[in-house]
Amino acid sequence: MDEYVEVLQLMGLKNSKELEALPSLFSKGHNLLFTGKTPKVRAVVEDPDDDKFIECALALKAEVVITGDKRVLAVKEYMGIKIVSPAKFGKFGLNANGAQSAKIVKSAD
Repeated sequence: MDEYVEVLQLMGLKNSKELEALPSLFSKGHNLLFTGKTPKVRAVVEDPDDDKFIECALALKAEVVITGDKRVLAVKEYMGIKIVSPAKFGKFGLNANGAQSAKIVKSAD
């Protein structure tokens, strides 16, 4: 948990209500999903190694990829999947109960 908070702070979320909501998200089971099979895509032109985040999002039918990586952020959207910074996600990603309403893929790059 501390590592998630540290990464989010490095990406610009400091002392915010979004950071306070994080423990609640994890305690309610909103944490990690894994997949063994992902489609191969070419979405992040400037850094093809980062395509793995888009591939996971597609495989898991995510609605959002949260990243601080400028090359991934430059994609903005891929096949209906929004790609946003943690700060932007914090503005629209949490419902009234502080729960995350969409499957997400987080990139710490």
